[in-house]
Amino acid sequence: MTAGVPGLGLGGLLYMLLGGWMLLREGGRMLLGRGGGARLRTALKHAALAGGMVLALWASLRALRFGLRYLGEDTPLPDSCLPPGWAAGLPLTFGCGLCLLGGLLLTLHLLRRALPLPDRE
Repeated sequence: MTAGVPGLGLGGLLYMLLGGWMLLREGGRMLLGRGGGARLRTALKHAALAGGMVLALWASLRALRFGLRYLGEDTPLPDSCLPPGWAAGLPLTFGCGLCLLGGLLLTLHLLRRALPLPDRE
């Protein structure tokens, strides 16, 4: 088993996507006059954390690229490590990911409706 980069797994991806979705949803609720301050603060906090994850990943990759250039000055690095024509499959990949995420969210919503949590006192 190999160790992965923290934040790049399925959990990190879902956290980043749902952090952005939560912010959009609460922004819409605020425009309709149904939003609350506490909910918006929570959405902003999660969206900021997801944005920080993206920025940290970007900075790490830039630092790695700089370090590799510095250590191997005589070895030129390509502009991209992706194979030619990689973007052709991007819409299909992105669409499948969105369908999976939508299916997961729909399943969770239906389960939440079918199996309500007991009231807290």
